[in-house]
Amino acid sequence: MKQKLVRSIKSFINKLGYHIDKIDRNSLTMIGGLERSSKHTSPKSFIDVGASDGRWTELAMQFFPNSHYLLVEAQEGHRKDLEHFQLKNPNISICMAAAGDAEGEIYFDASDLHAGLASKEKLEKNCITVPVTTIDLQVEKHNLKPPFCIKLDTHGFEIPILEGATKTLEQADLLIIEVYNFQIVKNDEDNSQNSLRFYELCQYLDNKGFYPADLVDIMRRKKDDMLWQMDMFFYRKENKVFESNEYE
Repeated sequence: MKQKLVRSIKSFINKLGYHIDKIDRNSLTMIGGLERSSKHTSPKSFIDVGASDGRWTELAMQFFPNSHYLLVEAQEGHRKDLEHFQLKNPNISICMAAAGDAEGEIYFDASDLHAGLASKEKLEKNCITVPVTTIDLQVEKHNLKPPFCIKLDTHGFEIPILEGATKTLEQADLLIIEVYNFQIVKNDEDNSQNSLRFYELCQYLDNKGFYPADLVDIMRRKKDDMLWQMDMFFYRKENKVFESNEYE
């Protein structure tokens, strides 16, 4: 009876143009990447930057249930959802601020509650001012324990954030970063704010002691199907997975 019901549901979904499968070891989804990283890394503390309403942390908790999670979010519109999420999960802390390379205030693009971008320069549209802090300061403030995982969903502002996390990076064993195939942020007057393409970020993190280990959630550009963005997983170079260069 159960198998018949499953077949009926799959048939209905297929008619709508979709397909359902169990997550396999080669799944190019975030949940697949998290499942694989849970076999090779063991963060005690997660720093979720660009936490939105906490949906990514909720996903990560399926594979790292005993870790502590610090959710860093700049937009006040998410505060109620985050506080409600925290009430149900005592292993969560909240920081309502943007992340950067110094503490203070910063400009922020508030045109989309589920996107947004921090900027050192004032933006032309939908510009608000929000508090900014560093990952290193928040790790110390909340007494977070290593090893760490840093997750960034920050739309081109990755380098200032990572520059504010130098101590944390030294004790991190997992990074999960939304990366781009195009330079989505460019400031001709101040190169320090320019975003990096994914291969440039790989080189930057190589110098910080990390190798790329996985990629998921590949997105193509609507107008021409060019590779636009993806999420990449980085492990510390000392991770045992890098001891072998053989396929099998």
